[in-house]
Amino acid sequence: MISGQRLGVVFPTDYEHLALARFFGGADCFIPNQPALAGWLGTFIPPERLVTYEPLAGADQAAGFEGIIKHTTLGQALQARRITCTSLWHVDRPMLAWFQARRIQVIAPPLGLIERLGNKISFDHFLAQHDLPRPKSRVIADLAELADIPGRLVLQEPVSSGSEGTFFVSSAAELAELTAAARLTAQTPYLVREFVEGKSYGITLFVGRRQLVLSLPRTQLFYNAAGAQRTFAGIQWDSSPSAAARAAINTVFARLGRILHGLGYFGYANFDFILQDQSVFLIECNPRFSQSTAHVFANPLLTGGVDTLALFVEGFFEPRPAEPEFCGIGDAVFAGCDINLRKDNLPQIPNGLYRLAAEPLDPAGLQPGCTYLGPDILQFSPHPQEFMLTGWFVDPAQNEEVGSITTNFPLFETETELNPLGKRLLKDVTGRR
Repeated sequence: MISGQRLGVVFPTDYEHLALARFFGGADCFIPNQPALAGWLGTFIPPERLVTYEPLAGADQAAGFEGIIKHTTLGQALQARRITCTSLWHVDRPMLAWFQARRIQVIAPPLGLIERLGNKISFDHFLAQHDLPRPKSRVIADLAELADIPGRLVLQEPVSSGSEGTFFVSSAAELAELTAAARLTAQTPYLVREFVEGKSYGITLFVGRRQLVLSLPRTQLFYNAAGAQRTFAGIQWDSSPSAAARAAINTVFARLGRILHGLGYFGYANFDFILQDQSVFLIECNPRFSQSTAHVFANPLLTGGVDTLALFVEGFFEPRPAEPEFCGIGDAVFAGCDINLRKDNLPQIPNGLYRLAAEPLDPAGLQPGCTYLGPDILQFSPHPQEFMLTGWFVDPAQNEEVGSITTNFPLFETETELNPLGKRLLKDVTGRR
């Protein structure tokens, strides 16, 4: 429990924010008046900690967190419970101002750095300013500036997430095709960078008050390989980089971490980079929690045995800045996976913890290959056969993604192909044959 602080977690259907609530020793969880959601959370959260909010009379219902804060009684509920702090997946200026007006701290990095690092154009400028390795790049204000395309290029919108807003172009014809399909827009700024051959990775860097902690790398997964716009599926941890490659990754991120620490950054930053032999090229930054955060919180093996969740919360409220010590990639081996479930693959089994059966899976039943351990996903452990299912209780009519599966074993053979176990598990979870 953090002395003098009352944490309020809004719509906690993910492991990360439920883990934060547990760390605080009993935070309030604010949820819409949905019996199914309350029924699930009520099996492992004390009922006095579940606080419902209601739609405001006559208000239009909008999707997403903006709709929650503008069109419900959440503000009144937070103030009635005397909440002093919260944590959010995404922080922007209007959202931060809304909480500040209610004297509620958002546990997050400084907003100015979030904006600078999260925008792909300004992040590219940041890399250039600090002489950090990146592909050759330039910024265009109009697609007309790409009349000459000398080779394969990558175009990126300044602000986007997952695979959205990233396009691969090798010719003027491909550029015209994307423009005609309204995927690219004329007279719009884009970051244009050289395509670098190599393997793409993601990685988490925790910038603490006294520690810089680097996770194992991971690969991004996609549900389809065709076209310039792929559908993001999730992540799978990857222990394959050689000792020499790990040393090169450590060198780059130790320097990057010290730069961020010197600028006052505090918290989690998730980076995409390309590894070409033993050369690292930084691509983009997501200065927030990411799809990998559940594993990082649940399994300190991924961060060299360091409990970054404790460092994150305690460091935010008790800042003791010092010259940071760097903890880089070690020799851990892990290949767990976290993938999104889309609205055409709605889960058909309950939220909670599962364990794979030791015997071969029977293809005739709905969930023949796993044992249900219970609804409390906070009991998720590093057991090699364990996984958790979390449906997000969102409207499929307004949300493409409706839940996630987090495993301690690999589900994908390549970045676009499920392995046999992945195919069987998705059938078990969704009932699709």
